[in-house]
Amino acid sequence: MTGDLRDAPRLLEQARRAHPGPGGPLAAAVAGAYYLLHGDGDVDTAHRLLVTAISELDDPRDAHDKVLIEALYTLIMICFFGGRAGLWAPLQDTVGRLLPRPPELLAILSRTFSDPARLTPDLLARADASVAELGQQVSPARITRTGIAVAYLDRLSGCREPLRRAIQHGREGGAVTSAIEALFLLGQDAFHTGRWDEAAQLVDEGLELCDIHGYSLLTWPGRLTRPCSPLLAVTSARRRIPPGTWTPGPRPAAPGSSAPTRRTSAALPPWGRPTSRPPSANAAAISPPGVLAPYAPHALWVFCDLVEAAIHTGRDAEAAAHAAAARDTRLDRLSPRLRLVVLASTAITGRGPTPPPSSRRSPGRATTAGRLTWPASS
Repeated sequence: MTGDLRDAPRLLEQARRAHPGPGGPLAAAVAGAYYLLHGDGDVDTAHRLLVTAISELDDPRDAHDKVLIEALYTLIMICFFGGRAGLWAPLQDTVGRLLPRPPELLAILSRTFSDPARLTPDLLARADASVAELGQQVSPARITRTGIAVAYLDRLSGCREPLRRAIQHGREGGAVTSAIEALFLLGQDAFHTGRWDEAAQLVDEGLELCDIHGYSLLTWPGRLTRPCSPLLAVTSARRRIPPGTWTPGPRPAAPGSSAPTRRTSAALPPWGRPTSRPPSANAAAISPPGVLAPYAPHALWVFCDLVEAAIHTGRDAEAAAHAAAARDTRLDRLSPRLRLVVLASTAITGRGPTPPPSSRRSPGRATTAGRLTWPASS
């Protein structure tokens, strides 16, 4: 979408008049679901609207139906922002039945964005290939969707230049949503590689675009990145969003909010912020100790936080069980950063096998500025 989301109710009403019937035409259902998400944050109604509209198609298996494919991309985002495993089954079933086969990026995104911890080597290779193909890509939507597909796999460094193109396209009057998503993806990449000032600038620009165009739900990835480091927390008083915004306790979802990002931001150390319950409880709400829950990709970002919080609160068995779950799931194979975090979790608990010499080598290297960066981030 390139315009202001606040035009959506009028356009949706026009589509309903032109195509009456249960669920409406699929294109109208996609628009309606999008508006529900960004307006009231009504994930369940948006999910039901799209699933119903897809089921009413003459052929819901046609992989060449562009409207159907766009609806499935939207359904992926609904499932993610809903933060519940039960939302994913209709999506995975529909993607699996597409003929002759699902579009490659859709197939990759539906797996890497839902359960990255259990990706097969084949899917990892396909995800890497999708990043390698971005060099000449001109579609902002495809660029950002590829970035989203590999965000939990620490592959965003390979998407930087294409994501910058998507941002520039939006600045010049092009796709606003793609520009917002690209800004937050680059902000996430900057945060994870220690470029915190750059992360703050990117996220602030994305949040401003969300405010201007009414994309309230899209703010949540930025709201997660913005206060995640001590440096950003210290400077947040001078910025547009106060740090206390990210300390929710258990409560009903606010309009336009995201369950996974609320839990993740609350699970991270408070760095001087007042909190309504300990970070360990919020981390466990994402994935309980000893389990890397499916359909909870944020668990990859907070599993070491859960281990450390459990150690500091005397729950050593829970800490050891969670570190063991990370090793058993082989998170270390996904990226150098995750390999380091798995090793750190094992060291914190004082349990687990002695890592082989190759694993004990630093997965990063010092830069000229003296910081440690991951090999993939250069």
